[in-house]
Amino acid sequence: MLVLISCLFPPFERFERYLDLMSKKLHSISLIALRHCVSMLSMLLLLAFLPSLVLAEPEEMWLINANRAHYQRAEPVEALDALDYLYSEAAEGSTWTLETSDATTFEEKVLSVQSIPTVVVIPGNRNPQSEVVKKLPFLISFFNKIYGEQKYRLITWVWPSAKIPGRPLLDYRVKLARVPRQAKLFAAWLEWFGPEANLLIVGHSYGAKVAADGVAIHTTSNAGTNGTPIVPIEIPLDIPLKTDVPSDTEVDGAEEVAAERMGTEGMSTEEVAMEEVTILPPRGPRSLKLALIAMADVRGAIRKTRFGDENSAVEKILLTKNTQDCSLKLFSLVSPNSAGAVGYGGISSADLPRMANVLDVTNQVHRSHDFGSYIKSSSLVKGIRKMVRDGDPAPVKKEVPAQSDSTLE
Repeated sequence: MLVLISCLFPPFERFERYLDLMSKKLHSISLIALRHCVSMLSMLLLLAFLPSLVLAEPEEMWLINANRAHYQRAEPVEALDALDYLYSEAAEGSTWTLETSDATTFEEKVLSVQSIPTVVVIPGNRNPQSEVVKKLPFLISFFNKIYGEQKYRLITWVWPSAKIPGRPLLDYRVKLARVPRQAKLFAAWLEWFGPEANLLIVGHSYGAKVAADGVAIHTTSNAGTNGTPIVPIEIPLDIPLKTDVPSDTEVDGAEEVAAERMGTEGMSTEEVAMEEVTILPPRGPRSLKLALIAMADVRGAIRKTRFGDENSAVEKILLTKNTQDCSLKLFSLVSPNSAGAVGYGGISSADLPRMANVLDVTNQVHRSHDFGSYIKSSSLVKGIRKMVRDGDPAPVKKEVPAQSDSTLE
């Protein structure tokens, strides 16, 4: 009967199709409307709880370019005068605009205010200044997750790592040869900071080697001054002290002369014993934390004796391990005498320094060697967050302005 009607009345068939089409459209529209309602509800909930969810932005951001300093024919301390600076303060809407700065401004804003936790990032190979600037938003997002509402300062160290086109093996070997000079520059730069500075140094690939080597040089050159407690030295007054006079048998009053020159005149033996004598003034920070990500270096680079004893300024070291990293797997081609990269196979617990931990990120990063892939790892965020917050003083929270009704609209 319907077939007969449809044959006799073709418009009826078209009307049936129209109804079917309209029902599908109405269904689609209802789904879209439902999605919009859910989105609006989520936004309202987010705004309602916004004060408790706000993450801190860096107080300020610095980019230090060590390219010119690298090629200076001078000692590292003198070559630091050739560092180039870019600087940006936090702005509304999280807009960062890097502007040219200088060492004087760096001293005023950073070295004069060292109570704020400072993050120093050293990227790996093939990361010239132009590439680092592109990655800054991702670095900010990464460290915001680590510091939460706590204030911090972000400094990125750029070194001559631009790609040598067409010669990948030569590129890796040339950059590996540049690391020792960069490490010396970095070690000398660390001495600009005072003992109260709280530094987290994050290095990736060759940048991790620069960081580790620089910190090791800094720790070794400051042995006995960085973090080492000052031991009271007892100077018995009944023992003649070394002076430019012949002896106390030849010159009367030699004992008094010696005591005066040592600044102990009029003090008893017990008072002298309690006097604290500093042989060398402390240089550089006394609180250093190292995060070595995908470290392209031999396994002997991380050993027990390299970063000082238990009084060393190096408090903690976090070392990532990825047994699928393709670039680190081929590290033996760049360094033929090595047993493989430390970031690839890790390091045995017997050789691990007491302050170091190994974090396996293989299942999250897989075959990639890219810095961006590593900082997306949730386990790396948790690992660095734990390293930063354990043992630190109570965090200084950013002040979140009160939300007015007009702001929420």
